[in-house]
Amino acid sequence: METPQLNPSPELEERIVSQIKREKSLSELKKRLFRSAFGLSLALAAFTFSYRDFLVQIAHSGFLRFFNLAFSDFQIVTLNGADYALSLLESLPVVSFGALSLTGLVVLFLGYKLLKYAFQIRHLKV
Repeated sequence: METPQLNPSPELEERIVSQIKREKSLSELKKRLFRSAFGLSLALAAFTFSYRDFLVQIAHSGFLRFFNLAFSDFQIVTLNGADYALSLLESLPVVSFGALSLTGLVVLFLGYKLLKYAFQIRHLKV
């Protein structure tokens, strides 16, 4: 005995296909969210090490002494502003500052991506 073919209504078929696409999209967003969270945790660890290194380098470079001079002898600093600015720039630990800036930008970017994916997932679940 043969069973009769049941053809679903076009609305039902569209709802089923829509739900399948939604679940596939949700699964992909969850993967992206996990990758962003993992990358953010690594970037935060790198930022922590960069921050510590920057603090150590800035303490050894004499930058803080030049910087504090602006508050103790402001008149001398204003008279020799160009030389003072060059002294500040020369004593700034550029490599440590660059590493800190780069890891900070990566943290911000990955944090943005994490929030973006989280809101997209929330929107899909509603």
